[in-house]
Amino acid sequence: MTSTTDTSSRKESIWAIVIIAIALLLSSLPAIFGWSHSTPDHRYVGSAFNIDDSYVYVSWANQAAHGGFYAKNLFTTDDQLGRQFNLYILLIGNLSRICHLSVIALFEAVRVIGGATLLWVIYRLISWALPKSSTARLTSLCLVSMGTGLGWVFVKEWDKLHLSLPIDTWQPEAFTFLSILNSHLFVVSTLLIVSTMFFLIKAEERQSWKYALFAGLCALVLGNIHSYDILHIAAAWALYLIAKAVLNRKIDWKSWSRAALAGVICTPTVGYQFYLFKVDPIFHARAEVATLSQGFQTYALGFGLTIAFAIAALVMMARSEKFVSTWTSKDAPLIFACWAIGAFAMAYAPCSFQRKMIMGVDIPLSILAGAAVSFAGEWIAARKILSSASLLPALVVLLSVPTGLIWIAHDLKHLGNGDSETPAPSYLSSDDIALYDWISNTPKTSAFVGYPQYMLFVPGFCDRKVWSGHWGETPDYAQKFKRIIGFIRGRLDDPAAFLNETKANYVVILKTDPAPNLPLVYSNGSWSVYRIH
Repeated sequence: MTSTTDTSSRKESIWAIVIIAIALLLSSLPAIFGWSHSTPDHRYVGSAFNIDDSYVYVSWANQAAHGGFYAKNLFTTDDQLGRQFNLYILLIGNLSRICHLSVIALFEAVRVIGGATLLWVIYRLISWALPKSSTARLTSLCLVSMGTGLGWVFVKEWDKLHLSLPIDTWQPEAFTFLSILNSHLFVVSTLLIVSTMFFLIKAEERQSWKYALFAGLCALVLGNIHSYDILHIAAAWALYLIAKAVLNRKIDWKSWSRAALAGVICTPTVGYQFYLFKVDPIFHARAEVATLSQGFQTYALGFGLTIAFAIAALVMMARSEKFVSTWTSKDAPLIFACWAIGAFAMAYAPCSFQRKMIMGVDIPLSILAGAAVSFAGEWIAARKILSSASLLPALVVLLSVPTGLIWIAHDLKHLGNGDSETPAPSYLSSDDIALYDWISNTPKTSAFVGYPQYMLFVPGFCDRKVWSGHWGETPDYAQKFKRIIGFIRGRLDDPAAFLNETKANYVVILKTDPAPNLPLVYSNGSWSVYRIH
């Protein structure tokens, strides 16, 4: 005979699968629209948001597909060491070569399959943390899978892309749903963050060196593919160990030793990234591109009700033994509180890449919030203020979803117009494609200069260098953008000196632009290419 507990567990698992499926379907709507409207003469570029960064990864993966190990920065003609490698990108590139699949298709598969895996692993983490309340577990999962903040209140100001707006209007990596919507790399990196933290938790729970080893191996890969996140994990776990020592008035040296083991294992990849930062000027310049956190209000509004109820959970932890008893152990809420606070603090660390370290913080916030909302709902229902304990969790979830839906609507609008939030187009014409096909047949050492928003695709499609093509990968991008437009418009005093400065072999301009005094080597209905030397 099937027990009531087993039936309830299966029912909840089905609900969890449904929630994950809805999140994946919603996050795939722009891709479905983009690919369904793609034709040989109107090719979808594979991304609707942050196309610029997407094509950095396409460039790296195609280099790997062509047999390269190191991922060189092809968005600049400046000298570089060129010794960066990325284990995830190497895997994608080699799968592309072996399976004869495009790297863009593989990235899309990773986004979807990886997104499903990530959400299921998070659900398992939630189930470990909150074993006594199905409402708390499903609320937490909903907040992670589809939740954002109060950015939807500021929808009329979204087009300004102003950094003073709540972060859920412009920073996708801060939210699991927006990460799945926008970036395969964010999905993989977040999965490694969660896996590392889960193994550290298991190592602590079971006093196990084996799980500490697993945590270290996850961190080892993470340190290679998204190094910033190691600081996030280190701050979170160190804060937990410190808080535990203070509360217990005793240092657990075995706990610190297991954490140290995980840290030592991940040191090689993190150390190598630091080495590149010191010796490679192009890598250094890229890492130093400022991505600073704005005022706390941008985070507070960006996480919205999730952070509000997470803070409420901290109060409940201190004042309600009954609330603490809903967790798997008294240490469990402390772990998630320290995870949220420690990682959040890193977003204001004294470095140039502050806000990049916010990725994954929504996970402990959502688990804390889910527990608090469920507990508060039961308290309110017990006093007959609301008819059901589920009404408050449902309301909080519903108010946390609109921003994500607006993101999808904006992506669909861009795809309908063929543009994006940057100058990069979301579709390429037959003339664009013919241009890139021609460039792909030039000598491997060729370098090109032209409109940056179109040169953006040359490293990815053609595996060739460009003088300027990406706001972060190209040093002094803003100045270079002005100079190439000045050259094309005939506003430079010494155009020959400018072309020599670019170290490019060819200049690419629109056919309607004034022709330079250079030999024409290729043209089609839209583009002209001139040989510089």
